Amino acid sequence: MPEHVLTSYFPYEYISNVGRLMNAQGAEIYLANRGDTEAWARAQILEAPDFGVQPNEVRFNSGDQAVPANSFRLIGWWPEPVEGELGLGLYWARIFTTSADLVPSMRFYGPEDLTGRTSVELDCAPGEFARFSPSNEPLRPMPPVGSLETVSAT
Repeated sequence: MPEHVLTSYFPYEYISNVGRLMNAQGAEIYLANRGDTEAWARAQILEAPDFGVQPNEVRFNSGDQAVPANSFRLIGWWPEPVEGELGLGLYWARIFTTSADLVPSMRFYGPEDLTGRTSVELDCAPGEFARFSPSNEPLRPMPPVGSLETVSAT
């Protein structure tokens, strides 16, 4: 899908931090929907070959994913090894959504150790994503969710 169509269909965009991964084995992207209506998302994982000198390559595109109201969606990327492993590289994610109510988080996993446990090589918490609005202006942080208090003038 051309970029201008993608951003008009999914007006909100989240950008993760960039991580230098030694042996990325896969990733999990979680999208929590704090809203009362279903929303849609598309996630892309990109690699910056030659540490950003060459154009970034989309290594994964989730396609359109529905995220139910007051629930979450897990999007996983577990590629088949190419010549053993993906290897050293810079990886990052772009997440496009139809609603500002979708809250992303993400983990890149490394290889299993001798006990069978998988290591986390990059962890992106919800507040670590840059969020952009339909006008491509960075949005202000969301106010904390809580009860409203009434203020009276006396």
